[in-house]
Amino acid sequence: MCSAARCLELDLPDTGRWLWSYYASRVPGARTRSAGSTHIKVRDPAGKQRRLIIRNNGHDWDVVDEIFVQQTYPVELGGVRRVLDLGGNIGLAALWFAWRFPNSQICTVEPIPDNVCVLKRNIELNRAPVRLVAGAVGPSDGKARIALSADPRQHSIRTAAAGAENMIEVDMFSVPSLMALMGWREIDLLKIDIEGGERAVLGGRPPWLTKVRCIIGEGHFGAGYGIGACRQDLEPMGFRVEQIEENGGAMVFLARRAD
Repeated sequence: MCSAARCLELDLPDTGRWLWSYYASRVPGARTRSAGSTHIKVRDPAGKQRRLIIRNNGHDWDVVDEIFVQQTYPVELGGVRRVLDLGGNIGLAALWFAWRFPNSQICTVEPIPDNVCVLKRNIELNRAPVRLVAGAVGPSDGKARIALSADPRQHSIRTAAAGAENMIEVDMFSVPSLMALMGWREIDLLKIDIEGGERAVLGGRPPWLTKVRCIIGEGHFGAGYGIGACRQDLEPMGFRVEQIEENGGAMVFLARRAD
């Protein structure tokens, strides 16, 4: 973690705050401390200092590491004007793309209310041209039930009855509806990280995929979505698909138009 702090070029106070966001949830009294948040400064793709809000929940620090240290989404693409971010979390990927492609429109979609609150604050703090849609993404418009987890990276969409699980119901949007909302005919870059819902969105050869230039995202093995399943979905739609990395229970893939 200290090496990551150096890579982020955090000063000593921000290094302390970043480490505290991790350890605050792991010491006595964590239940109350983890409800708080921390401001840290990072450098964007152009080297400019930016300020972010992360929660003291033991997990948001990992998102900072993923986006700004590991640079999980290494997209080299010219002429990017429209970016659709599915699975916005607390907004760090959307901000990264907004800074990486400063002339683009960004739409980020996130269903979890706690995440949405922090995402909105990060957008406002950085005055970023990002449109937030509070809801889930799916194959069609409607409603989705989300099974909440103590680990904010493990929330998942469920179609079964709620039972004894901690469930919430949110609006669900299809990609064509999101495109219509933004006034887009095409998507230059689609990022997808929706905790196991990738096949529901990308599978079945939906016609809207022909309007997408490039896709980067995560496939979750627990949901049966590895690189083989990803290629079966996207290659018939004209994409070249490669696996960038594998990390625990997920893989990161990049799909570009073959033409």
